[in-house]
Amino acid sequence: MKKSLQEELERIHGITYGKETLSEGFLDNILKKVGLKKDDPKKADLVSDDVKQFFDTIETASKKGGLSQQKKGGMEYQKEVESMQIGLILLGYQLPKFGVDGLFGPETAIAVRKFKSEQMSDLKEDASELRSTLDSLGYDEKGSEISSGGNVTDQISSIVSSILSDYKQLKPDVDVIVTAGNDNFHKKLGYKSKHTEGQAIDLVLKPYNGENANSFISILNKYKSKDSKFSYIDEYTNPSGAATGGHFHLQYGEGTAKGSGMESASPEMLNKLLELLRAKGVKSEDLKQHIDSQSQINVSGVTDVNFYTKLLENLGAKPTEENLKFLYAWRQAEGKAGKFNPFNTTWNLPGSTDFNSVGVKNYKSLEDGMIATIKTLRNGRYNCIVNGLKNDIGAAEIARCESLKTWGTGNLVAKVVAGYNSGSSPKVKSLA
Repeated sequence: MKKSLQEELERIHGITYGKETLSEGFLDNILKKVGLKKDDPKKADLVSDDVKQFFDTIETASKKGGLSQQKKGGMEYQKEVESMQIGLILLGYQLPKFGVDGLFGPETAIAVRKFKSEQMSDLKEDASELRSTLDSLGYDEKGSEISSGGNVTDQISSIVSSILSDYKQLKPDVDVIVTAGNDNFHKKLGYKSKHTEGQAIDLVLKPYNGENANSFISILNKYKSKDSKFSYIDEYTNPSGAATGGHFHLQYGEGTAKGSGMESASPEMLNKLLELLRAKGVKSEDLKQHIDSQSQINVSGVTDVNFYTKLLENLGAKPTEENLKFLYAWRQAEGKAGKFNPFNTTWNLPGSTDFNSVGVKNYKSLEDGMIATIKTLRNGRYNCIVNGLKNDIGAAEIARCESLKTWGTGNLVAKVVAGYNSGSSPKVKSLA
């Protein structure tokens, strides 16, 4: 029978060095270099298949007070979140779209909420009550008036009426479902709410899409700038566990709306997760199914001078003149960068600190900077850049990748490359 490439590699390695020295990392590295092994952005990058370490990570997160849902723009990759996500999936709570990505976003929040409603006895009874409460709020499908469900103050009623009037002129075909709200479900979930005082209103846009939401937010921001007592939370997820894109919480009064609708994995929830996982008898093989088996990143001997060559090596690309030209141009286009962070990635590693308000990191070492850069480039959003380097298509062509806009550098790299091609010399700053 014809052997696969992997089987043949195992056979040759075993003859030469002995089977006991064979590691998955060795095979991954070879298979990746010949293009048969790729990074899986839906699998864990930071978690190993060590079961004790897996349990310890979740337990540590519990002792630190749990994990909180992250807002867009401020999301960080966390080993604790990856471990929780794997635990949820092993217990049947799937994450079909994003998988184990280390980000506590809306999909993970829904899984966490479903877990709590089904597995934690103190919340089981509340789930049906919350659903009943939500259904009894009397949403006005036409969105023309504030419906029943609670009393609201004149201030919030007046400002919301003005907002809806402005939005109806801008988007006459969008219905706005409005309710004065009811504080029962906020109390059940432990949220602090302005509904009790009649200072908050909830609403939903139908149909919901990015364009409708952004135009609505522009109006909200106009009123927010006029009156500092008015605030809002956008892109809520409702307490029933169903995603409701376009659910907004508007409030008026002292204090601002700061994520009261965001989900959290409390210490109690994480402890329950651990209890069920231990009872299930999780094994190393179970963890391996959800861990990215890509080759380890080679950081040995990395210096300020050879960083870019090592980067290309880790990506499976050759250190050609054009590839290095692109990396130098990219580094120059980034301008002031975080420590040991030439391209200003926001990938979170243990010991990293924020370089700016956007979340760009300072790293402890060149090695950490290499690891963070490679992990970001391998996350599936920057294949145009990675493949361009692998195929050595030329600095100018790689600089046209749309994913540079996703990264945040945009057209600046292309301008720097054009300068190099016109005779300018690379101005590569130190990484320290």
